[in-house]
Amino acid sequence: MEQGILSDYLKRKGSEVENMLIAEYSYEEDIQVKQEEAMQQGIQKGIILSGKIFQMVKKNLNLTNEQIALKLGCSVEEVESTRKMFGI
Repeated sequence: MEQGILSDYLKRKGSEVENMLIAEYSYEEDIQVKQEEAMQQGIQKGIILSGKIFQMVKKNLNLTNEQIALKLGCSVEEVESTRKMFGI
């Protein structure tokens, strides 16, 4: 408390801490929620990447999977999977 670490933390995370104290906190439920959120974020990133791959192929059909992966910073497998999914 002297250094203000706890008070700074509570200012930033106060409502979250309050909700945890009011509601019955369940570690298992917390982990499950975090896993679901991470999965949703992964799905969103996958959709965005698939769209970028699709647009890149649409603009230039002669690009190889390796070239696309290098330009987008993804794996060749992700490019192959997307091209197969869209039939391109």
